[in-house]
Amino acid sequence: MEAATLTAREILTDSLARHAAGTPAGSVPAEALERAHLRVIDSVGCALAGHLAPGLPGLVDTAASWGAGPATVIGTTRTVSVRGAALANAALTRAFDFEPVSAEGPGGEEVAAHLSGTSVPVALAEGQRRGATGAQVLEALALGDDVAARLAVGSGFDVYSGQDNTGTVNVVGAAAVAGRLAGLSPEALVAAWGVAVQRAGGSVAPIFADAPSFRLPMAFAAESAVTAVELAEAGWAGEPDPLAGRFGFLDRFCPGANPELMLAGLGEVYCADRVIKPWSSCRASHPSLEAAARLHGALLLAAGASTTGGGLDAAVPGTGAPVAGGAATAAAAAATVAQAGGAPAPAPTLGELSAQVARAVVHVTPRTAAGFVGAPWEPGDWPEVAAAFSIPFTTAAALLTGTLLPRTLLGAAEGAVGALARRVELVPSLTPDEYLTAEVELTLADGRVLRERVDAPLGDRHHSPLSAAEVHAKFLANAELGGHSPASAAAALDALLALPTAASLTDLFAALAPGRRLTPTYPGPSLRPPVPLGGHHDHADPQHG
Repeated sequence: MEAATLTAREILTDSLARHAAGTPAGSVPAEALERAHLRVIDSVGCALAGHLAPGLPGLVDTAASWGAGPATVIGTTRTVSVRGAALANAALTRAFDFEPVSAEGPGGEEVAAHLSGTSVPVALAEGQRRGATGAQVLEALALGDDVAARLAVGSGFDVYSGQDNTGTVNVVGAAAVAGRLAGLSPEALVAAWGVAVQRAGGSVAPIFADAPSFRLPMAFAAESAVTAVELAEAGWAGEPDPLAGRFGFLDRFCPGANPELMLAGLGEVYCADRVIKPWSSCRASHPSLEAAARLHGALLLAAGASTTGGGLDAAVPGTGAPVAGGAATAAAAAATVAQAGGAPAPAPTLGELSAQVARAVVHVTPRTAAGFVGAPWEPGDWPEVAAAFSIPFTTAAALLTGTLLPRTLLGAAEGAVGALARRVELVPSLTPDEYLTAEVELTLADGRVLRERVDAPLGDRHHSPLSAAEVHAKFLANAELGGHSPASAAAALDALLALPTAASLTDLFAALAPGRRLTPTYPGPSLRPPVPLGGHHDHADPQHG
C-alpha cells in the first residue's frame, strides 16, 4: 500500500512514536520548552504541599517499601525505586487538585485533563535514573505531553462518562517521556506502549464518592509508564499497533476517536496542559469561585460599615463592580470606612463576614449542577477531597477569604466556611455552551443584591494566564506549606529556575528537601492574606482560541 493512501488512523502510532522518540535533540521550539518549564515549577510546588494531605504519608511509605533506588521523593531525602518515586510524586502532585490541567489541541481545542501531574514526576524520576540534564528533561516532557494532549483532545472524552483519562492518556504520554529519556527508538517506544496500555484505566467514581483514591489513576499511570519502559528495555512488547489497532487504545478509551486531529500540525504545534490553577479545587468550580472572590471585598466593606456606623453606599462606590480579594481589599475597605467617618475596624472574623450573607446563589449550567461539583456540601470522611470538588464549599471559601488554597481544604470539616457552604444554592440557569461561566448573586443582610459573572476563569494561558511571578508566588506558598522556611523555599525556586541549564538534577532535589519537615497545625481557614495572584483580569469568551 502506498504511503499516500494510508489513513490517519493507520499511521497514528508510528507517527507519534517517531515524533516522541525520533525528534532530534535541540529541535523542540523554545516556547514549548518554556511552557514545560513553568509546568515543572508549578507541579513540584503542588507535590511539596501534598505531603500535608491526609493519607499521603502512608502512600509515600508504601512506595518506599518497594525498595531503594536512584530516584527521590520530592520534598524529602528518601531515595526509592524509579517506579516508587513516580507513583509517590504523582500522588503528591495530585493531592489538593492544584496542578496544571486542561489539555489543548493543535487548533486550540480544550478537553478536561491533568497531564502534568503524571508526566512531571516521571520526567524527574527517569531524569535522575538516566543522569539527564535539565534541558533533556524539559525536551522529553514537551514531547510526551504533546502526545498525551493530542490523544486527549482527539479522544472524544467526556468527564461524566465515568472514565478518568488521567489513567489513560497519561500513561501513553508518560511512557513517551520515560522512553525519550531512556533513549528508546521509535520501534521500542511502540513496544513500551504495547505494555503500557495493558495497565491503562481508572474511573471518576472516587470523585463522586469524595474518596482519596481519586489521586490514584494519575499515580498508577506514572508507575505504569516507568514499568512499561523497563519491560520494553528487557525485550517485552505488546501488539504491533497498541494505539490504533484492533482492541487498542482508541477502541477502548476513545469513544469519538479523531486521528486526524491527533496528528494535525505534529512537529509544528506542541500541545500540553493549558491552565495553571490559581486555586486548589476542580477547574469546574473556578468560574463561581472567581466571581465569589471578587465579591469578598464587598463583604469586608459591609462588615466594616456595620461596625463603624458607615453606610454601604459610602463604602462601596458602585455595587457589583469586580473586586479583588485578599489583603489589598481589606486595606482598601479599612481606608474607605475611615473616610466615611469611622476609625479603621479590626479585621472581621469569618463568622462576622458570614453574617453579612443573607443568601448566596450560584448560576451554572444544568450539567455542572448535576455533576460532582454541584452536590450539596457534606464534608464526609475526607473533607479536603469533598471541598476540592464542591462549588458550594469553594464559593463560600472565596466569599469569606477571597481565595482558596490547600490550608482551607485542610480545615474544611469545621468552621464558618462549611456553615456558609450549606447555605449556598445552585441554580441551573445557564445555557450548555456556558460551561466555563458562572454568576454569583449575593444578597447582603441589608437587602442589597450584588452580582458577579465570570466567563473565562483565571489561569488559562490563552485568556487570562497567571504571570510567571504569580506562578512563582504560588510555588513559594506551596513550598512553605510543605515544610520549607521562606529562605529554603526561595532556594528551591532558584534551583527550579536554573533547570534549563542544569547539568543534572542533583542540585534540584537537594534544594527541594527542607532542612527539617515542619508539622504545622491548621486552625482552619483564616483571613491571612492569600497568595497575591493578581487582581481583576479582563476575560475573553472561552470559545475563542
